[in-house]
Amino acid sequence: MIHSQVFGSESDLYNFFWLDPDKKVFVLQNKYFKNTNKTFISAGYLIDTSSNFQDVKGFGLTVSHFISETVGIELESEFYSHKDNDTLNLLLKIVGKATPFIRRPKSYVGINYLWVPFYGKINTFNKIIYLDWGFGAGLGSYKTESNAKTVAFTNNRDNFDKESYISAKFKTFFKINVNQKYQIKLSYDKKVFSAPGPKSTDGTQNSSIRNNDSFTISFGFGF
Repeated sequence: MIHSQVFGSESDLYNFFWLDPDKKVFVLQNKYFKNTNKTFISAGYLIDTSSNFQDVKGFGLTVSHFISETVGIELESEFYSHKDNDTLNLLLKIVGKATPFIRRPKSYVGINYLWVPFYGKINTFNKIIYLDWGFGAGLGSYKTESNAKTVAFTNNRDNFDKESYISAKFKTFFKINVNQKYQIKLSYDKKVFSAPGPKSTDGTQNSSIRNNDSFTISFGFGF
């Protein structure tokens, strides 16, 4: 029996100009890392990017379950730590004991609807990276503390009172699949909630829509 060998270059694989010029060829790649009926657990490090006078960092934990390749439900919790930043320290040197209005995040617990319509791969340094790009929206309990009640009264000691709000949350994220089990996730989140501003000396206190943004990098596994 005679065996013949056939060799093809990359241009042979992708050159379809022999077709009728009016014809179009679409290539749909099968998804390599599946989401359907999988549960993912991840833990990560977050940075709050919207606090004017505080350096806010934290820890986040998520548990998500996908009922299809594109739709999932996620439970999420976040816990924050904070300290005065250089902007506040400089301000206090200029104005003395008077402090500005500050609201500090403490924790967040919520549930999100996930939609992951995009997936793809990137070839870099001779290694293929598979990733998903998705979005999320949900509601949660947002715990904070602020000096809203005392900041306008310069003769009194500045106190930070505990607060609790119902917050909407919107997010977009990239899930980088290291292998069939482990993932790296990059997420940008926005919390939107209604909260009062500082209480004035005449006792009035107006509420408005406020938001807090954060960036999270997390590591997780799926099963």
